[in-house]
Amino acid sequence: MINRSAVSVFAKQPFIDWLRELPDTGDASLAAVNEDPPVFLLPEYGDDAEREPLLGECYDLIFEDQLSGWSLDESQWPGARDLAMFEAWFDVRFHSIVADLVDAPLLDDDDEDFDDEEDADTEGRT
Repeated sequence: MINRSAVSVFAKQPFIDWLRELPDTGDASLAAVNEDPPVFLLPEYGDDAEREPLLGECYDLIFEDQLSGWSLDESQWPGARDLAMFEAWFDVRFHSIVADLVDAPLLDDDDEDFDDEEDADTEGRT
């Protein structure tokens, strides 16, 4: 186990409504957007009462990540984003137990070795 918790984030209909207003997003559906939901690592928490404060500390980063995944033009993003809006747009599922089953260092895509590690993982695959 690692010293992190995680949240998986599922879009709700208001996010899809915003998404459909963007150019070139076609007929994006809730099912398609939620087919492979993102997972974010957070600090560990001891009990369920600690979940809301954790979300309050990081919802804005998650919100921005989800918006920028569809549009880098921040003028297209909703202006006044708060926790209430985030919770209306996304369903968050907390995971208190996170295990790393890979016998290799955990890398961030900002790490210099990230691309080398990805290439090594895919060698021999077609």
